[in-house]
Amino acid sequence: MNKIITLFFLTIFSLTVKAQNGGIALQFNAEYGFDNSSLHVNEYSVNTISAYGFSGLVNYFKPLSIKHLAINIGVGVRAYQLNAKTTLAELSGTVVQPIVITGLNYNWLNKHQTQIGLKVTSNEDLSDFINEMTDLLRYNYTVFYQYHFNEKITWMIGYEGIIYPNEDLYRIENPGHLLSCGIQYNFWK
Repeated sequence: MNKIITLFFLTIFSLTVKAQNGGIALQFNAEYGFDNSSLHVNEYSVNTISAYGFSGLVNYFKPLSIKHLAINIGVGVRAYQLNAKTTLAELSGTVVQPIVITGLNYNWLNKHQTQIGLKVTSNEDLSDFINEMTDLLRYNYTVFYQYHFNEKITWMIGYEGIIYPNEDLYRIENPGHLLSCGIQYNFWK
């Protein structure tokens, strides 16, 4: 865990140094993950999956030559409490995952922004990440709406869904749908 925190702050520092003609933002979100479909792992059926937690990201964004459009790149970490029920038992635990996100931001009506992107995370908890599995990474699409209260503070709400791999085994630790709501602080804009 100390390595994650050190990497997070080194990333903040390196992005801050490189923030010429772009912007740096620190983002915190409360998250709720769920999966409606019934999953099957071995001979067991998993009926209810939910996860509650938070994520923290450092985003670098750079305006493009096209008016109102910017590219966004971010790194961070997600931590949540997992709960799942099978026909025989209840499962629970804490999951910590690294996050890398890239996307496009579109500003409209001065205070409103829409962001679409690709988020890459691990299928496993960070402590189990280095093993011999072939599908270590998971790819999700993201859609965010952001409202700028002022130049520094932004409120956001978003949705994230699976692109690949969409397998039952991975959706227990990493639910298929994720709703998030949070705040972003813009250091430079």
